Formats: sequence, structure tokens, C-alpha cells
Amino acid sequence: MTIWQPPTIWTIGHDDQDVDALCESLLRMDISTLVDIRTHPHSKRSPQFDEPKLRRVLGDKGLNYHWAGKAFGGWRPAVLNSKHPALANSATAQGFADYMGTAFFQKSATQLIQLARKSNTVLMGVEKDYRQCHRRLLSDYLVLAGLEILHVTDTGALVAHALSPEARRESSEVVYDRRTDAPPAI
Repeated sequence: MTIWQPPTIWTIGHDDQDVDALCESLLRMDISTLVDIRTHPHSKRSPQFDEPKLRRVLGDKGLNYHWAGKAFGGWRPAVLNSKHPALANSATAQGFADYMGTAFFQKSATQLIQLARKSNTVLMGVEKDYRQCHRRLLSDYLVLAGLEILHVTDTGALVAHALSPEARRESSEVVYDRRTDAPPAI
């Protein structure tokens, strides 16, 4: 009998590292697909991660590249009367949490999960520390959907995602309404 295992998705922040070093790290982890979740797939600070250059370098290493900033980009406006008051100190985080309740996000997340079942997938954002990036909120959603999420640190260590302390499940949604003493993310 085969035991069902949930798919694993990795996350990584490119920060200002060398793109070849990032590729080597992904290959060591047997990643085959990078999903770029930056709102805009370019960087003044790290031009080596501009979409055309990154796509070419990844392709040369045998890695697939998908830009998914429209579906998973982090810059979203918060809605009036948001049901995520624990994120009120960060309009960016609260806006992304509000966006996670939309049909477009949920459809996109379903497609991402299907991709992860077929291909070892890493989500790439900018911030080195996932706790300072919307990858944290997206990871909360994916963990509650039954996936294993592993964050790649700047040292190459893997950290299993734990649900954010201000988050809880409400039906099929993540709600951020628990107060904590933790500093606001993103």
C-alpha cells in the first residue's frame, strides 16, 4: 500500500546573492521549477534577478521558470474593515491577507499545488528572511491546505514552516485576528 504524502514547496529570497549560487542551491535540493512571486520581476538592487536574465540562467541549468506575480505578488491594498486586524500595523501584509480570500488567489493556489505535485517547486521572493516577506502569509495558506513548506535560509538550512502565531483557520480561509507580541511582518 502506498502512503499519500503531501507535496512539498520550498521558498527562498534572492536578496543580493549571486544567481549562479542560487541555481546551484536549487539543484542540490533537486528543485526543477522556480515560481517567481515578486510583483514586478526585476530589481534595481539585484539586476541579475531581472526576469529575462533569470529565465535564461535557470534554463541553461535545466530549471523551469514561471513568473506568477499577478497571482502571488505581495503588493495588495488592504480592504476597508479587513478581517485581519492582527496585521493592521502592516498595510502590505493586511492587503495580501485580504487578497488571499479572493477567488482568483484560491484558483491560482490550486494551480500552484498541482504544479508542486508534478515538479519540485520553489517560490522565490526578494527578502532573505521569509518572515519579512509575503511568503510567510502564502506559506500559512499552503500549510493549512495540507502542504509541507520548507524555507531556504541564507545559510542554506531548511526551516519547516509553522503557522504564524496571529493566524487561525476559519473554514477554508486563514484569518489573522490573534494578537501577539511579535513584530509585524512585511
